Amino acid sequence: MERKVILICIDGLAAYYLDDPRCKMPNVRGLINQGTKAEKMKVAYPSSTWPMNTSIVTGVYPKKHGVLGNWVVERETRQVKEHFGDRSWDKEDVVQVPTLYDLAHQKGVKTAAVCWPVTRGAKHIDFNIPEFYEQELFEKHCTPTFWNELKEHGLPVDHYGEWSKDHARGKMQDWLTAEVAKHLIRNHKPGLMMLHFLVADSFQHDYGTRAPEVFWALDYIDERIGQIIGALKEEGVYENTDLFIVSDHGFMDAHSVICPNVLFKQKGWYDEENPTNSKVVAVSNGGVGYVYILDEEYPDELASLVKEELQQTEGVECVFENEHFSELGFPRIEEHSHQPDFIFEAETGYFVYFGAEGDKVIDKNKYTAMHGYLPEKEELKAVFIAHGPSIRSGLSLPEINIVDIAPTVAKIIGLELEDADGKVLEAMINVREVKV
Repeated sequence: MERKVILICIDGLAAYYLDDPRCKMPNVRGLINQGTKAEKMKVAYPSSTWPMNTSIVTGVYPKKHGVLGNWVVERETRQVKEHFGDRSWDKEDVVQVPTLYDLAHQKGVKTAAVCWPVTRGAKHIDFNIPEFYEQELFEKHCTPTFWNELKEHGLPVDHYGEWSKDHARGKMQDWLTAEVAKHLIRNHKPGLMMLHFLVADSFQHDYGTRAPEVFWALDYIDERIGQIIGALKEEGVYENTDLFIVSDHGFMDAHSVICPNVLFKQKGWYDEENPTNSKVVAVSNGGVGYVYILDEEYPDELASLVKEELQQTEGVECVFENEHFSELGFPRIEEHSHQPDFIFEAETGYFVYFGAEGDKVIDKNKYTAMHGYLPEKEELKAVFIAHGPSIRSGLSLPEINIVDIAPTVAKIIGLELEDADGKVLEAMINVREVKV
């Protein structure tokens, strides 16, 4: 029987939650007891959803895969563009390296993805529901025959958009994602399926880390995972399925926001009425800000002034320039048109907001917790769990890297990711069960 892999990302599940007795998650803990768990997993920069989920399926850092943040500025048009919600581009236009699902599909493996970031228009996903926040995008870009099949089956996919945008109803989106997964298992049995659960991330933004609402959300997601396991057992494919439970980043609590575009507006560099006329524009990627120098007349002089202002701004921990980008896993400015001139890291307790309304550079927090910060920070460390016939039982790994996931899954499926930044986690693979 064909080996199957299910890759589940629980958005925002920090490694520290699994050490907290308030985090029950009995189904996930059952997988840990009978499988492999990493002590923690170091993510990449910025520790935000769209670049990290792309690293999960490519095994490379943003420098290579090209998805540099949830939000970037397109220099050619001077417009803010969004990977967030897959609003601006198709996957084929922005992901610069092969993904797991590309290689699997080309080998004849049936592929599926439900709410996985940066999958709009992906050519090699047979059953695809990308992560959107607008219903019209779901209706336009989901795999048409599959989308209509789900409607005929009675699943309320016409509510995906409204449930995605409303944090209070995010549990309904995660419920629907699990129902779609169960439908796929029962009716199509994909060889590689990727699922993304969101409500724990939403509740941490709203209520902070370790809030009662977050522990409830984690248990709710665990119930969904339990139902997926149940469907695998009902269909007789559980014993032939390798399950990977991972996360894309952790979280840090925050009390204040830095508003760089307010600062730039005060300096006369940012045009609030028509941002595309601005000399300087910043976008937020959570705990980091991306700053673009768009002035064509005196860019070097302006860059020097901008750097000085950022370094003197409350809540700014450090400013990275072109010379630092490679060590952060980023391209140099001349290598990618979305690469900012400066990246600045917020201090603990602060994050970045790119609105320009009002006159406060430092304002009260708009969310209670945030991510995006440097991956070296312990709170940002993520989760890696694997279970199945290809996985050794009872193994604990030391800290791994997020880019190790794709090469390891590829090895199990019988694929090879060329030029991956990560490595195959050989110690966890049950070699006798893997046929390459």
